[in-house]
Amino acid sequence: MFHSAPFSALNLGDQKLAFALDNLERETGFRIKELGPTSAFLKTLRAYLDCRDLMDAKYTEVDELHSIAKLELKEDSNGIQVVDNEYKSEFQQQTVDGDPVMYAEELYAAAAIVEPIYKEMIEGIVKQVKDFLPEQKDDMYVEFAPLKGMDRATEKAKDDYGRRLPATGVSWLYDIVRGSISCGHSEQITKCLDLIMQDPRIFIVKAKNRFQNPTLTGYRDFNLAFQIEAPQGFKHICEIQIHHAATKALSKELDSHKHYEYFRTFFQGDTSDLETHLADLKAIDSGMRTQGDIFGSAGGMFGQSQADTRLERMGELFLHHGIQEYYFAAHVYFQLLRLRMEGARRGQPMYLVADAYHKLAVAISKTGKIIEASRIYKKAEEIINDPKSRAPIKNMRMWMSSNGFLTVCHHHFTPVKFF
Repeated sequence: MFHSAPFSALNLGDQKLAFALDNLERETGFRIKELGPTSAFLKTLRAYLDCRDLMDAKYTEVDELHSIAKLELKEDSNGIQVVDNEYKSEFQQQTVDGDPVMYAEELYAAAAIVEPIYKEMIEGIVKQVKDFLPEQKDDMYVEFAPLKGMDRATEKAKDDYGRRLPATGVSWLYDIVRGSISCGHSEQITKCLDLIMQDPRIFIVKAKNRFQNPTLTGYRDFNLAFQIEAPQGFKHICEIQIHHAATKALSKELDSHKHYEYFRTFFQGDTSDLETHLADLKAIDSGMRTQGDIFGSAGGMFGQSQADTRLERMGELFLHHGIQEYYFAAHVYFQLLRLRMEGARRGQPMYLVADAYHKLAVAISKTGKIIEASRIYKKAEEIINDPKSRAPIKNMRMWMSSNGFLTVCHHHFTPVKFF
């Protein structure tokens, strides 16, 4: 449940601290209302949500029945993942000798041989679509990107595939040879996919229907990674994206990728949670526009299920990742503290309350109120030092110190998790 009761009424056992928290929370609320109209975060959030709405509307305009979204793509690989970080070795990129790629130079040597074959193949498919739908031929074109830069590819291999087995990360890069097909009509997209799936030279390794599952910004396309065989006998996996011209043009006009980058870290994790994450952002936007408060008049999404997890995630969003809206973070952590205090009364471990105090101390310190933040931290430390807190680590004090939990004398705060 969302709480608005003052801390002085919640039986903290320390009335001075309770009154201090109430004063800090009131001041935080005032500052949020003052900062709201000029907040870069809120402006970006509004633009992001507008972007999604416009992208959704544009797709419905060009494909009223959402027929493209209903298309089913078959992966010839039956999926490349075995379990966790283990993947099927037959879908690693190969050297020109047919061995798994170990180094970027090997990958690029193979890509250079395959690139002209890939281009000829894609151009042939586009020509077939134009011949089949001659009245639409002027609304379809293909673009080929140069081979992805080696430095950028190496970085992606390390960041995205560094832990993937079998190693190495560069052997899982499928977008060195790449291109895109832009279609002005849904019929062209459907025919293009039919030809790709029926082509005996093409083995589809991965396929995403992002008309069915749009990106975070509402962008839609088809993304396929497919394997072809070179005359020398080795195999190489390439990428093709198939766009609807109208949605692609709108995405560029709205600069949707900029919004994606801003919120990318917030949306990381299980894709099944994306709608929940989006609902949280919508609740913040609605609350600020209608009530001048990220919680709105009734707590917004924070009165719903998984409130603890959602509050933590939102606090992290405000505190880190280049957003740095510290008053918003403090406002969130005041509610997290209330929530966990209620949980403690129901028997949940007290170290969770200490964790909320600590997070609040971090946010308050970032607003420049070091003395007040230090006082809040001391409450967290007091709870952790109490054996009844049920902290999961025996020497919690030493653990906090080694993890940079808090160094008051240097006015340096670093948020950590207790679990």
